[in-house]
Amino acid sequence: MNTLGRRPCLTGSLTTGVDTLVGGASNDKFNASVTDGATPTQTLGGLDSIDGGAGIDTLNVNFGDAAATLPTTATIKNVEVLNVTSNVSANIDVSNIAGLDTVKVANASTAGASIIVGGKIDSVTGGGAATVSGDALTSVTATKTGAVIVNNTVVGSGTAGTSLTAVTLDGVIGATAALNGNGINTVTIQNQSAALATTVTNAVGTALTVNASGVGYSAAGVAVPGVTVAAGAAATAITVNATGAKSNLTVSGALVTNVNITGTADLTLAPVATATTINGSAAAGSLTLGTLAAGTTSVKTGAGTDSFTLAALAKATVDTGAGNDSVTLTSVLAAGSTVALGLGDDKLLSTTTGSVAASTATAVTVIDAGAGFDTVSASLINATNAKQFVNFEALDLSVASNLDVALVTGSTISALTLSGGVGGATATNIAAGVGLSIAGNNTGVTTVAVKDAATTAADTFGITFNGVAAAGATALAKTAIAGGNVVVNSVETVNIVSGGTGFVANGLTLADTNLKALTVTGAQDLTLGFAATTGTVSAGNGGVASIDGSAATGKLSITLTNVTGATAGLTVKGGAADDTITTGVAATTLTGGAGKDTFVVSAAKGGVVTTITDFTAGDNIITGAATGAVTKITLDSSVTNLNEALLLATADAGANWFQYGSDTYVVAADGTVGVGADDVVVKISGLVDLGTAAITAAGLHLAA
Repeated sequence: MNTLGRRPCLTGSLTTGVDTLVGGASNDKFNASVTDGATPTQTLGGLDSIDGGAGIDTLNVNFGDAAATLPTTATIKNVEVLNVTSNVSANIDVSNIAGLDTVKVANASTAGASIIVGGKIDSVTGGGAATVSGDALTSVTATKTGAVIVNNTVVGSGTAGTSLTAVTLDGVIGATAALNGNGINTVTIQNQSAALATTVTNAVGTALTVNASGVGYSAAGVAVPGVTVAAGAAATAITVNATGAKSNLTVSGALVTNVNITGTADLTLAPVATATTINGSAAAGSLTLGTLAAGTTSVKTGAGTDSFTLAALAKATVDTGAGNDSVTLTSVLAAGSTVALGLGDDKLLSTTTGSVAASTATAVTVIDAGAGFDTVSASLINATNAKQFVNFEALDLSVASNLDVALVTGSTISALTLSGGVGGATATNIAAGVGLSIAGNNTGVTTVAVKDAATTAADTFGITFNGVAAAGATALAKTAIAGGNVVVNSVETVNIVSGGTGFVANGLTLADTNLKALTVTGAQDLTLGFAATTGTVSAGNGGVASIDGSAATGKLSITLTNVTGATAGLTVKGGAADDTITTGVAATTLTGGAGKDTFVVSAAKGGVVTTITDFTAGDNIITGAATGAVTKITLDSSVTNLNEALLLATADAGANWFQYGSDTYVVAADGTVGVGADDVVVKISGLVDLGTAAITAAGLHLAA
């Protein structure tokens, strides 16, 4: 018999015999394990006696490759901590161990179940399904287990207990967690990268706190749906405390009307269908709240970059606090509502169904952007409610509307934006110097009427792309940022900045009757086209003289169809990348700039001559001629002018070239002598030897 008497026992190990271990006043440890050999034997036997005595005493039992179960006849008392490990499964009943507080089960199996009956502070790590039951439970933790069941039940009556207040679920692999107890008021979920449906059964508790850290996202940071917490039947309030890593989850409760949000981490929280109030004023992280329920009429957010869509059908109160926040209206904001956007660069946007009711004698509507550079959807403003909008600096034109900016007396509008949508907005009386920024994908027609532009001869309008690439965008699959069709009639000069963040590709169709000069700068790709009225020659105008992209470093694709060039001719310059310039029917002078450029000149036929100033190896000219060789035409002494040279070059069908004076000419001829309606003539500045040139599907190019 192994007997350790009444003396301090710092560490005691059980044997295969009968052991009587008695601890002292210290924090003692008792160890039991499986012996080595042909017949492994657990050293904790049914006749053993362990008395921890005073102190915080621990019993460690390692079952190895055997299922973990405690012998019912062993005497164990005054042991405060029990640690059990197994590589198979565990079924531990500790309800009769006097003085036991903490039970920890570690199960190395991925399938074997773990069951604990009894204890106060219980935890299970690993294994398959985990079930913890007891009438004295105070807290339970499940880490990397399968499905979880926790029952705090009064012995004898079977009714729900009230001792269990907190449950922690850490990286649970199972799909469900059922937490039963009338004292449960806190659920902590952390490191949860897979869907987990948690249900709290608490018939009396009116409030539940959900602590979330690293919930609802994969290791790669991709949102994972299906992490949910359902509060008990009596709960009227849920507090979500987001800390650590960002979280993405759903909370609910049949009677829940109040949702509070605290913590420092970013949180994506699905709308709570029953909530009337959301209070995130204490939250420091960024909140993404989605489209709120129609009954949610009070919303407060905190210091982060917050966003939500308000669908309230009754009078509403919104206070977004600090941070760069975005609120979208999708319903009629009732008279008497208050929207305070507070500090930061905020946005009040709208869907096609959003609107703001005008104030009445008894219900005053206040829409106050507060400090910062703030944006409001033009579609929300009309002659009856315009005075309610104060402290805004920018108008968003993404939703159909027709607004005279002179009505907005409580704000000084210094910018226009397109955040994405079907468009269709018209804004008039826009002050000189106010430009348009494009951040989203727009498909409609946006019309901007600059104040006094019709009577001023030197107006300028700026368009800036500043969109952000979507997650996963690459150099080969860029995010499209489209301006749609933008109309700025009566403006003589337009400056475009093709910017943005990440892999984006910008696009725009411009209409401007009085356009004379356009410049393009910026590092992002741009596809630029024009509406049919652009540069229409009229008194005091004279058509478009210059399109200059020489300062651009992104790839430019410029189509000149529909552009009316100036009487003196139209000059177009590309930038540093591999640009494509497509001419219209008019004479144009083209400069590709650096890069391998493509000049599509097949529309410039008949007597029109397209000039290319910098054609080099790597560039392509698309004339419409069939693929094959380019034939050199040798001019003899009988040729005294360019027309005679062109007669020779058009006599044979196909692509022909010759040098005249100090320049080189390419003619795509139909074989009829003389420049006919279907012939294309290109002048290349300088004497360029096209002897090695050929026409392929990519166009006419020199051999490298």
